[in-house]
Amino acid sequence: MHKEKKLENTGRELHESTTCTTTLKFNRKIIGAVWNENDAQWNLSVENLENRKKFDEQFDVVITAIGRFNAWKLPDYPGIGDYKGHLRHSSNWDPNFDPTGKTVAVIGNGASGLQVVPNLQKVAKHLDHYARSKTWIAGSLVLLKSFEDPDTYHKFRKDLEGKFFQRFSTLFKGTEENKKLEEDFRKLMAERLKKKPELLDEIVPDFAPNCRRLTPGPGYLEALTEDNVSFIRTPIEKFTEQGIVTTDGVERKVDAIICSTGANIDMRPPFPITAFGQDLRDAWSPDPLTYLGVASPSFPNLVFVSGPNAHGTSGTVPNQTETQITYIAKLLRKVSQQSIKTFVPQKQQQMISSLIVTRSSQERYGQAIANPGEILVDQEEESMATGLEVHHMLIS
Repeated sequence: MHKEKKLENTGRELHESTTCTTTLKFNRKIIGAVWNENDAQWNLSVENLENRKKFDEQFDVVITAIGRFNAWKLPDYPGIGDYKGHLRHSSNWDPNFDPTGKTVAVIGNGASGLQVVPNLQKVAKHLDHYARSKTWIAGSLVLLKSFEDPDTYHKFRKDLEGKFFQRFSTLFKGTEENKKLEEDFRKLMAERLKKKPELLDEIVPDFAPNCRRLTPGPGYLEALTEDNVSFIRTPIEKFTEQGIVTTDGVERKVDAIICSTGANIDMRPPFPITAFGQDLRDAWSPDPLTYLGVASPSFPNLVFVSGPNAHGTSGTVPNQTETQITYIAKLLRKVSQQSIKTFVPQKQQQMISSLIVTRSSQERYGQAIANPGEILVDQEEESMATGLEVHHMLIS
């Protein structure tokens, strides 16, 4: 929790050091947004969560920066409402919960599960880790003392980026580079699991690396080899008042259950955004369509931060988000300087008819994608074309 507090304090310091203190409004919930064509403005319906009063406000431009994984949800296992112990989603962590000396179950081995498990293992009496799918675990970067020198860290970053851009061939199924990567990862994982080598085949998947976003998971594999951890691949059948029953009939009683089971990631906004009689949620069904992940056709003066298709299959998300924000800043500067009333992308500007790589038949952020690692043409949803990340950065 000390890291969380440090991040919170950093945010507060940044907030207090800028003029944002006079413009930010907290405890406000957006109920809906409607485009007024005559005035060329967005009408936002807002609820004050402190007094429950509702009101409308008008804006020339709306930027949605509501995040990608903030709509967490608990799994819908039978009997989950009957469980009497401590039940939480990892994205809705209770700061007052002390796992020390308790029996704990963690469901899920995605990015969140890989972070939660090693931290709980250190203090829990026993930890049951339920993993439905196998996954690749990448190597971890050690935080070197030398990184405190800016020049050393800058050189490290440049070298790392160079290696990243040179490894595009590893994204293709069946290439020698991808096979070599799979071999290296398997050796690395075997070394980290040497205390319990029987776990290797339970964890290593049958799909190639890069089909899902790679997760280093520092300490995760090591935690699984400890005596107070049970790694469980048997599917969950139901919850009981005291724990979890798997499909083999075994009930495991625990004091607490932490669900690292993902979030609602269909990318559609949690409130209606309507322009010209069309709701954005309907326009993005079955799949969202955007230009560079920052704007969508038929919805003027509306831009997104970390919107659909804004991030590639790998790479640093903060850098990609900064690129989007820079693009939006340049766009708004042009709008202001040239007195542009409305702006909206044309649909043909969104299409990329070139080399595209899909990710995996395994679930990626909860969404099933067919044909793992194959090359497709004219794939519109969440594309990853040759040089796309660089192109995204250059044009913004």
